[in-house]
Amino acid sequence: MAELKKLNLSRVFNDYDFGGYLIASGVPTFIDGRTELFGEKFFVDHNDASGLMQPENLFRLLDEYKIEATLMRTQSAATKLLDHIDGWQKIYSDGTATIHLRKPGAPHTREPAVDATPANR
Repeated sequence: MAELKKLNLSRVFNDYDFGGYLIASGVPTFIDGRTELFGEKFFVDHNDASGLMQPENLFRLLDEYKIEATLMRTQSAATKLLDHIDGWQKIYSDGTATIHLRKPGAPHTREPAVDATPANR
């Protein structure tokens, strides 16, 4: 939490599990246990995004909410994906949580892979 608070960010995409901890630490949450405030669609979108059940939801939420950093479980699929996305830098990680910081001007989406087969050159 100390690393995240040093950044003084207002738009942090967090795992649902970390919501209460963020509230107790005085850091604004993206989502937390007060699901009735967020609504079912938002909760499902977040769950699909963080679990990469619908990877496009992750990129859409990062873009739509102009997310500056993420705080997610280290073993989550979304964390592992952000490890490989240009413009997202892992600035902290332990066995429980990982923080990725969005670099200024970084794309929120992953560029599609270029098909390098001879027929497509």
